[in-house]
Amino acid sequence: MMLEPFPARDLHIGQPQPDPTVVVDQALPVYDPARQLSVITHTVKLQGRSTDVHGKGQTPVESRTVGCRTAPSDDRMVLHHRGDKQVLLSDPFSRFAQWLEFAWYRYYSNQSTHDLPDIIAHADASHGWPYFRDQLIGSIVSGAYTPDVVDVVDLPKDRLSVRPLARMSIQDQLVYEALVFSAVELIDSRISDAVFSYRWSKFKGDLRSPKGAWVRMQDQARLLQAKYPTHMLAKTDITSFYEHIEVDILLEDLQSAGVDQWTRDRLEAFLRAFQRLNAVWGIPQGSDASGILANLYLVPIDTVLRRRGLEYVRYSDDIAMFGETWASLRRELLQINRVLRGRHLSMSGAKTKILTAAEAIEEFDDGGKDAIRYGVSIGAPMAGAEVQKMFDTATATYPPNARDIRFALNQFTELDDNYAVSWILGNLAKVPHLAPESIKYLESFRSVLTPVDDSTILEMFASREFADYPYAEHHLLCFLLRRGVHHSKVHEAAWKILSDRNEETYLRETAARYIGLHAGPGDGALLKQEFRTERSDSLRRALLVALYESRQFYGLWLDDAAEAVPGLALTCHYLKTNPIIPLPPVRK
Repeated sequence: MMLEPFPARDLHIGQPQPDPTVVVDQALPVYDPARQLSVITHTVKLQGRSTDVHGKGQTPVESRTVGCRTAPSDDRMVLHHRGDKQVLLSDPFSRFAQWLEFAWYRYYSNQSTHDLPDIIAHADASHGWPYFRDQLIGSIVSGAYTPDVVDVVDLPKDRLSVRPLARMSIQDQLVYEALVFSAVELIDSRISDAVFSYRWSKFKGDLRSPKGAWVRMQDQARLLQAKYPTHMLAKTDITSFYEHIEVDILLEDLQSAGVDQWTRDRLEAFLRAFQRLNAVWGIPQGSDASGILANLYLVPIDTVLRRRGLEYVRYSDDIAMFGETWASLRRELLQINRVLRGRHLSMSGAKTKILTAAEAIEEFDDGGKDAIRYGVSIGAPMAGAEVQKMFDTATATYPPNARDIRFALNQFTELDDNYAVSWILGNLAKVPHLAPESIKYLESFRSVLTPVDDSTILEMFASREFADYPYAEHHLLCFLLRRGVHHSKVHEAAWKILSDRNEETYLRETAARYIGLHAGPGDGALLKQEFRTERSDSLRRALLVALYESRQFYGLWLDDAAEAVPGLALTCHYLKTNPIIPLPPVRK
């Protein structure tokens, strides 16, 4: 999805500016217009007129611009606002500003891949991006920036276990990613070719896709198996890896990688404030920036394995290595554990195992899925039947095979086959951790779903049978929002969720959005009351949107809210433009 453009009302960081009317701070280096940043941008409005950035004449004032699409180079200078002047920032400020544009483009355009997409798809940040960006740069340059308190959300891995997700504010996410991505090429140059996670592609100017990286790792493991058919396989990973990454050790690694002092200082300040404010350890979970740092943190493991002549593959902290005997692999695992202890990490005993050569073949054998995937891609006559057979087998066991169900749903979507719809509607309670994939699949058949199907989802949500799985409830309610389903039972359940401060904040935000869109008499007053007593700014933001969509308040109230809660000024300004607010995107 392309980045939604924002109005070209002022100068934007990253735009080459040959126009002589730009005011340049004489203390800063002179800008060379030949060094042009790689951006998707066409116009910039200067002193009441619109000028083509390449100096080719007039263009319409209503033309729009967007941010940095590809990674910037380190030698480019950047424009920034200082009062009524546009000044040129020198390194390292310019590099951070460029990478902030890149982080914004990346974050905004990839929203549908986020575990918890924003309740209004960050339409307020998009609308006010120039102002929002300059405020962030100003606070970073001045040293006044501190991260917000985060929600640590438990996302389901299966019916029983969960993984933590640091749900950062958008400004924290952008600052964190801009700082880390500004050093990504230095970091990636130190990572072994045997590592497949969070790798930088110079060709793309971005990280390689996670799905493609996982497939490449599996392919490489199969090649190693073919090369050493009698070798055994040792597999391990690290207990609570991100949570036990030590900031002091990480900073030494960054210095060793050649990352400049300015970036290290600000990254240190960010991470220490993140830990201090949130009573957490390690680095934020859920951000690609953390994946990049995690790769660097395990470089000593890669070094040891390479020096000892081992063939291995690694995806983040998942390590698989080949050896001739059980005893030799055990020795290697013990050596790895010694290195890990020096980094305050430890191997997961439950996930550490040594497999025979025959078992190793099965570990990476996705040949059946590869054949099905290929058949689907070329439109083979029996491809659909093969997917249906796999789905039936996966759902016949207890508990159902979640991995195969995910695969089958993706292939059904490619085939435009609604074979699994009835099973999902009748059995989602058995696999609540598959709610994102199930809802995505159902939404691919929007035109064929019936009111009866909508009623089934409605009853699932209204009955609160997923109350122990708020992540599933969130996806069910988003489905009802996007389908425009209005029912008193859903309305009542949404109010129960919103009023319960023990519920997850992200679920309460979704409930507020539903109430606002389908507000009844008196809901506006009750939403105002919730706003006045609520402490979470993210939930206050959702309540503002709900009030706006309820049409049960005066516009001047937005001015009062912006003054009372400065962190909501961007949202208030956006709502005053009387927008049609986008719904949360379908998670992909």
